Amino acid sequence: MLLHKAIAEYLVYLEGAGFGEKETARKAVILRRHLSLALALFHPPMVFTLLHLSEFRLYSRGVVTERVRSSRREAAERFVHALREQSTDGVSYLTVAAFLQHCDAEGPNDESPADRRAVKDLLRAVAMEIETGDIARTTYNQLLTWLRDASVDRAVGYAAQFFRWCHLHSRLSFQPPSGIRRPYARVFDADFLGAEGGRWTDRLRAYLGYLSTEKNLSDGGIDYYARKLKIFVRWLDDQGPKTRVTVRTIEDFLDSREKLGANSSTRAKYVYSIRYFFDFLIYRGLEKVNPAKGLPVKTDVRPEQPILSELEVVRVIEHLQERVFRNGESTDIHQRMAHFRALRDLCLFLLFTLTGVRLSEAWGMRVDEIDFTRRAFRIAAKGNRAQRKKHRDILLPDVLWGRLTEYLRVRSLPGDGRLWISWSGRPLSVPGVNRAIVRRIREAGINKQISPHRLRATCASLYVKKGMDPFSLKTLLGHESIVTTVEHYTRLSDEELRAVWKRTNPLAGIDEE
Repeated sequence: MLLHKAIAEYLVYLEGAGFGEKETARKAVILRRHLSLALALFHPPMVFTLLHLSEFRLYSRGVVTERVRSSRREAAERFVHALREQSTDGVSYLTVAAFLQHCDAEGPNDESPADRRAVKDLLRAVAMEIETGDIARTTYNQLLTWLRDASVDRAVGYAAQFFRWCHLHSRLSFQPPSGIRRPYARVFDADFLGAEGGRWTDRLRAYLGYLSTEKNLSDGGIDYYARKLKIFVRWLDDQGPKTRVTVRTIEDFLDSREKLGANSSTRAKYVYSIRYFFDFLIYRGLEKVNPAKGLPVKTDVRPEQPILSELEVVRVIEHLQERVFRNGESTDIHQRMAHFRALRDLCLFLLFTLTGVRLSEAWGMRVDEIDFTRRAFRIAAKGNRAQRKKHRDILLPDVLWGRLTEYLRVRSLPGDGRLWISWSGRPLSVPGVNRAIVRRIREAGINKQISPHRLRATCASLYVKKGMDPFSLKTLLGHESIVTTVEHYTRLSDEELRAVWKRTNPLAGIDEE
């Protein structure tokens, strides 16, 4: 079925499924305007189609038409003529995206913004005639990646849902993945908040978009607020469209959550999330006061979480080194696989323990972010990167650098540019990195619940025991406030505290009698 007919049938299906007019119209724009352009860029037969194009029709306001201004038609004709000239010279391009990259590399583009829009509308119009059954899995992956990089709001989710519908109705030759392969994928699904919502749900949609685009908050931060506030705004919408939120209203909501088993820590998370949500509403002029501003936050004292001692750290390192050396020289495929995994997991363990990086930071590391001159990593900062430094550098100790260079020598597969990959070459997921660490610590015979985040706490504890000052530790861990460093990561026993005091006290050695 042609793409434009498949989209039309899909929109009819959405209307029958209960989606509102506004939501359906939003999906229509995304699919016709953005998905069609992405498909035109990466569908290989598009180049052949353009070379033999005889009718120049352009996409305009949701439809494909021949009635366009002469200037727009001439811009589209110049683009096709340039593609034909390149092909005449013996140069062939697999995709339109490759041709456009070549044009950009040749030098500055003299086309005006209006000419570029005309070219895009030509591509959209031609893409509307693509048979959905001819779309390959590789093209599907490329266009979703392009939509994600283009930061078109909710385009990835809408496109993935459309292709899954096409597969269910035999309009597609392959089965798309069941979900979007990215951390916190469920939160970024187009229908996470529901097909339609009340006044408060719509406000939450605007807030999440604000966190993503204007505040540049990380995916994990958006996930944190989305899951808490989704419950809150649905509760508000259930109270009625004219509900006025006061302190009493929020307290009633918190009491309802406590009856369902929420503890004081969860209550505090709700309060913080609601407080920032109303700050946004005041900023946008939708509310005048923040009813959660003066709401008290009470939390239970959290029990101390386990960390590794220095001897236990050495024990895990020795266990992994033994695994590395045992299979290092073997030609057997299974032993080579064991060698690769052990070396990778040793690098990960040393990275968490010696540098204190976060799990999300380690997972996102890329090979091209390694500074071989300074022996350092440049990683994206956590949280609100618009107000903090966008990146921070992590210097690698000699022992970690040595193991990392060994790992890079046996890491022959690309892994989509990611540093940490599986034996088959696929990038490790966040749960995959976590499982690797937990499994290796258990293999070393240590009966503690240790995750990568607890290794971050282990790193802080070990450096403090060696006498590192809190300000240096704050820089190492990438904290915005030293309060976070002191309160959560510097845990010492009385004996350890006395030992640090003796090493650092400026009056140490003076007779106190």
